[in-house]
Parts: sequence; structure tokens; C-alpha cells
Amino acid sequence: MEIIFDKLVYLWTFEKKRIDEEFISDHVLGFQVSGETHLFHDRDTTVIKENTMVFVRKNQLVRTIRYPSKKEKYQFISITLDSEILKKHALENVIAPDGPFTDQRKLFFKSDDFFSSYFVSLKPYIDKRKTVPAWLEDLKIRESIELLLQSNPDFKNLLFDFLKPYKIDLE
Repeated sequence: MEIIFDKLVYLWTFEKKRIDEEFISDHVLGFQVSGETHLFHDRDTTVIKENTMVFVRKNQLVRTIRYPSKKEKYQFISITLDSEILKKHALENVIAPDGPFTDQRKLFFKSDDFFSSYFVSLKPYIDKRKTVPAWLEDLKIRESIELLLQSNPDFKNLLFDFLKPYKIDLE
């Protein structure tokens, strides 16, 4: 695993690798470059195949198994969309949710030209050809937010919902 910049992570391995359970506290947008990921979460099991994008909602407990392909090592790129940058983006662009996000489908899909180009644009940073200034890191994350909103405008109800997870008072 390599952390390219604060919110961009590049994972790679040559062997099948089982990962312990992990709590995902922020939204994550990921792209399966090669191999596949088996993602176990509260509702189901999701298999993320090569050249597929996935959006993992915040506040989930997940377990993953990573499988390299027969020809290439396992490669996965992920961008963390934390509350701080989402709040800043919503404030600057006057975006607010207009209801709850009701789409309960698994949030993974084939990459379109825009998302493919976006993830290709991250390759020079993964290959360490350049260091990333903070303003460019912010710009790349905001670009991913805009691409998500263009792909489905209802994502604003998911991305910009800043309410704390509800807990029942057992007493």
C-alpha cells in the first residue's frame, strides 16, 4: 500500500491477500485497475472487477480479499472524500441535500470516459513523477466530487449529508 497524497491511496500486491475488517469513516471512491476485490459489508458481498469503479459509503465496516489477475498484479486506486472537503465544496458551490438518498443499490459501475480519464490523470502521481502541492490535491479531489454529481445528481443527498450517525439510547 502506498499513500500518494493524504487522500489518494494506491494498493498493489502480487499475491491473494486477506485484509482484516476496516471501518470506513469517510466516503471512498475507488477504481479497480487490475485484479479484483471481494468486498464484504453489512448487506452483501460485492465483487469489484477490473476497470470498475466503486463508491463506498461512510460509516461502514468492510472486509476485503484482493486477488491479482493471471497476467498482472492487483492494483486499486482510492480517493477519500472526507467531511471537511465536502463541506467546503458544498459551501463554495451552494450545494445542499434536498432529501434523503434513497438509492439502496450497490454503488459500483463501469467507468465512463470522464472517470477513466480522471483515474489516468492520477497515474503520474502514483508513479512518483511529481510531488503534489496541496492546492492540486484539493483540485483532484474536487474533480472527483463533480464527476460523481454529474453521473448522478442525487449523490448530493449522500455526499452532503453531514448529520451524525444516529444511535439509539438503550436506557
